[in-house]
Amino acid sequence: MADTPIKYIVKEKSLIGNELFEAGAEVVLPEGTLPAENLQPICERGEAKHQEYLASNAARVAKMKEQFADPAAGDAAALSKAIGEAVAKAIAEQNAEATELKARIAELEAAATAEAKKTPLA
Repeated sequence: MADTPIKYIVKEKSLIGNELFEAGAEVVLPEGTLPAENLQPICERGEAKHQEYLASNAARVAKMKEQFADPAAGDAAALSKAIGEAVAKAIAEQNAEATELKARIAELEAAATAEAKKTPLA
């Protein structure tokens, strides 16, 4: 019967609709609400809603995995290698910048020395 409320048994202490329910309590969800794993359906319509929830949750998880998938995730060796490469690159960039700064400082010192030699002391 489509107009009969769908009832569930609470499997574990749960907050449902701003109300706290103890394990074993019987609850009715608002129409259109899908039950999560904390609720056990006790009728065919409830079981159908529960299966709908499981399917929607599986689709959501699959989409998240696809969206945020990294083939190296969970591979400690690959992660270690990637970190090592990133650190080596950063060090090489810093060394290149330091070399450029040293060269520029040497140029400025040479220019200042040349300028000082041109100007007589008073």
